[in-house]
Amino acid sequence: MLPDSMQGYAPTIRGIALTHARVTVRQNGYTVYSTFVAPGAFVLDDLYPTASSGDLEVTITEADGRQTRYMQAFSAVPTLLREGTWRYSATAGHYRNGYESLARGTQPKPLILQATMARGLANEFSAFGGFMAANMYQSVLGGIGKNMRDFGAVSVDLSSTRATDRATRIDRNGASYTGSALRFLYAKAFISWGTSLRVAGYRYSTGGYRGFEEAVQVRELMPASAHTSRRHELRVDLTQQLGGMGSLFASARQQSYWATSGADVLVQMGYSGNYRQFGYSAFYSSATGVNRASHRQLMLSVSIPLDSRHASAQYAVTGERNGRVSQQASIYGSAFGDNRLTYNLTASETSRQNASGSASASYLAPVGRVDFSQSQGQGYGQSTFGMAGGVVAHEGGVTLSQPLGETIALVRAPNARGVGFDSQPGVATDAAGNAVIANLSPYRVNRVAIRTADLGDTVEIGNAALDVIPTRGAVVLAKFETFVGFRLLMTLTGDNGVALPLGSKIENEVGREIGIVGPDGKAFITGAGNSGRLKVFWGHGEEDQCLVAYSLPDAVNPPPVRELEGQCGATGVPLASASLHSSKTKE
Repeated sequence: MLPDSMQGYAPTIRGIALTHARVTVRQNGYTVYSTFVAPGAFVLDDLYPTASSGDLEVTITEADGRQTRYMQAFSAVPTLLREGTWRYSATAGHYRNGYESLARGTQPKPLILQATMARGLANEFSAFGGFMAANMYQSVLGGIGKNMRDFGAVSVDLSSTRATDRATRIDRNGASYTGSALRFLYAKAFISWGTSLRVAGYRYSTGGYRGFEEAVQVRELMPASAHTSRRHELRVDLTQQLGGMGSLFASARQQSYWATSGADVLVQMGYSGNYRQFGYSAFYSSATGVNRASHRQLMLSVSIPLDSRHASAQYAVTGERNGRVSQQASIYGSAFGDNRLTYNLTASETSRQNASGSASASYLAPVGRVDFSQSQGQGYGQSTFGMAGGVVAHEGGVTLSQPLGETIALVRAPNARGVGFDSQPGVATDAAGNAVIANLSPYRVNRVAIRTADLGDTVEIGNAALDVIPTRGAVVLAKFETFVGFRLLMTLTGDNGVALPLGSKIENEVGREIGIVGPDGKAFITGAGNSGRLKVFWGHGEEDQCLVAYSLPDAVNPPPVRELEGQCGATGVPLASASLHSSKTKE
């Protein structure tokens, strides 16, 4: 429920795909994000990890089966709270991860208890701490953070852990391992320079330190003696805005281990900018493992729009350390007015194999999403077809939709079939006038706006936009009032031939207001039937109201708005004397 400025941090993942590839992101063994990307550099900036810390394993699976893996650093920003503010949490449950037990059979999942608490203190200090307890693991953490204003924000914390290995015949209680870790976090945005800097440093005092996930993994997957414990870790993320010259980013991570001189090192740098309608970028990535094996890539790309909005072309060349060079030419864009169809066509050529090509498309329909891709190269071929959607059962029936998110809106617009919504590609009401809008922002104002151009000539709506504020995980109702009928432009006069007063209200037979008299007695009326009787009133007395009857002439191709003239008689006068004098249609 915190405002956007106080939401938790999630990293931006960057990489290079040589073909139409699948990118999978895992944290603690679970897949937290998976998507297909087009050939070239990609950026995943909509990631929401399931924990406040824990490295992310990124796997790029190419169309020909090749895989590239690297670890993406992830840590929370310094913990700072407003003065006098509390933040606390408590959790109890059984821990489960995404790894399977090897050769030992399935083991009971440990019961864990976890609690955290933070307090905003005076002088822009914050104190925080917590503990985690399980039958085979205990951990205590305490720390303090400080907002140093012009010098950024910093926090320091110390944690101590004790982990117990699985019991054996020799040691029936299981071997225990203890250790401590000192963590330093720093973040600063130099607004005048356009610079943002984040630094995280870790120092593990002994080889016995275990995070909870590590302790479970060691206990379930491998003997403790085979575990390589971390010793030092340093993470740096830097972004720099260069004004009209573009932007630059750099990130680096180095992690060393006890009992080995090797280290994991990941360095990524990139630059992007534009000149008139041309866009260009450069991206460099280098990953080195403990065994000294390294993987390096350099990519240069340029793009140009093919029209004002819907299509672009891109050319990219990628070089790898082993001498492999790849060239790619792509055309990508969207189609239809609401961009519900997206596509990508790519042709590529490498220095070590023949040319290859790929095509992909994704279509957002009212009842789901359809994805298709085809890749073909020397010695391989890949076809992918996928469908995804949602089903919502409610008191008005069952509504099919695009894939559901955590928080959704059920829209009801009776008698409005096939009506779309602004900023919602492919979403439209079904035959009953129902629709589902997925992925709303909880605790925020979400605007649901109907495209009035889709209503047709016989459907009117009282309010074309609604604001809904759902709680997290809610299905919120967005109900629109619709009216079925014709649109009329009537010129109304009284018995004396004088135009009716400006601002007079017009009601139909059931008392619903359907129009207001404008200048010169002209009134725009919505939701009118083929014939009927309208009540016009400009006061509360009998002398301040009158009735007018109308009947629409038959027409093969009637215009959207029909023009009529009518004389309005007093309510006590028979309707025959308040007849429609003339009617006309305007083509």
